[in-house]
Amino acid sequence: MHVGIDEIEVVTEIGDGYVHDEDATGVSDVARTVGGARHPERMHMDLNLVVLSGRLAAPPEIRQFESGSRLARFLITARAEEPRRRIDVVPVTLWDPPDELVADSPAAGDRLWMAGSVQRRFWSGEGGRRSRLEIVASQVARREEEGTGST
Repeated sequence: MHVGIDEIEVVTEIGDGYVHDEDATGVSDVARTVGGARHPERMHMDLNLVVLSGRLAAPPEIRQFESGSRLARFLITARAEEPRRRIDVVPVTLWDPPDELVADSPAAGDRLWMAGSVQRRFWSGEGGRRSRLEIVASQVARREEEGTGST
């Protein structure tokens, strides 16, 4: 299964309604709407939206709960050149992944796109209370390899 970034729908909840950017190329429309150009009374609204593209660092962890809910956890590596060259490893959680993603689970090294939000999780452990930032994805899709036409 291949889904390109142009097929990932970016949805930003604003007040009573939703703004849909169906092809993920009109981010300026979302930014203008969130920024208040269309709704001046909403000019100071925050936006928690992450779109991440990278490679899977390890096979995903899929958990099934007694309630029937499923959880997929991914570690995504994302390279950056600025302000200095580095590789970030980002934890990503996807609740109730689609059956296709579970049945044909991506392998380490596969390229993926993710859209979601940043959240901080808290728990108690050795040494006291701990926390970590993670991406809670609303969508995960395989990314086509550049120049090959395959995933």
